[in-house]
Amino acid sequence: RWPHRGAGMKTALSILRTAQEPLTTRQIVLLVIERHKMPEPDYDELKLICSSFNSALRNKAAKGALVLVEGFPKRWALKPL
Repeated sequence: RWPHRGAGMKTALSILRTAQEPLTTRQIVLLVIERHKMPEPDYDELKLICSSFNSALRNKAAKGALVLVEGFPKRWALKPL
């Protein structure tokens, strides 16, 4: 589905760079899908995509690139410089 390996996460980071506030994984996924002009997934497919992005976002956070904002639902932001 993705144009190339890493395209989804690259777009997600681009979205977070321009975001005015921390975003949930679901918000990020929906914006990535919209930016890539992909058809909107059904509920089950969206859950799988969100799960995949959540894992990738956690990995980025562990490397110090992202911050997991406190609260529920989980929200993500780029680490301040």
